Amino acid sequence: MLIGILVTLLVLGLAFGGYWLWYLSSDSDESTPIDTSLDLADAPMGCGMFTETEIRQVIPGTFTTEGGSGLSGDKSYAKDAQCMYSNTDTFRDEGQPGAHISVTTRLHKADDPRKYRAQSGVDKAKDELRRQPGSAIGVPNATDDKFREIDGSSGGVAAAQLSILYRNVVVTLHYSHDGLDEGQFTQPLLQLAELAIRKIDPNAGQQQQPGDPAASSAPSLPVG
Repeated sequence: MLIGILVTLLVLGLAFGGYWLWYLSSDSDESTPIDTSLDLADAPMGCGMFTETEIRQVIPGTFTTEGGSGLSGDKSYAKDAQCMYSNTDTFRDEGQPGAHISVTTRLHKADDPRKYRAQSGVDKAKDELRRQPGSAIGVPNATDDKFREIDGSSGGVAAAQLSILYRNVVVTLHYSHDGLDEGQFTQPLLQLAELAIRKIDPNAGQQQQPGDPAASSAPSLPVG
């Protein structure tokens, strides 16, 4: 009887081992299909997103432009960069309100299809935006967006943040401006966000025929 039990255990062990080897082999040879049809291969990054002329509409007076650091750069899983614009050094001398805006761009790349629970760049970008604070305000042509106003230390709204999702790209705009109050950050950030989407994909939201001047015109920003 003991011999029978041992034989049974041996057979079960061999069967389990064979199945495990088959599973590992099939997992390495076959990949789970990932829909990357909406993944963009590239997008404007950091200081390449906006021109200084475009930023001048939201930063009064003379300002500086500085690339951010500490981001991943161009890796296998994502490409990102940041740019910061500020009149901190000049606004007092020029009698202007202090203002600062940072632009962070992240393009998510699809996983290797052999990876467990592999995702497309679009899916990974959706996950990033889902983790952002705020609520949607309906940026035209964006896949999704999150907006929030930020209270200052002495009360009142001191800044606002708008993150937009377009395909596999997330752009986050963080804007402070001493001359603006509650409700006044929305419009300039909306217009920058629309412009960012047009920079990422000139055909975003186009219904007109190619060559129609109305189809290629970018939204104008308010003059500060």
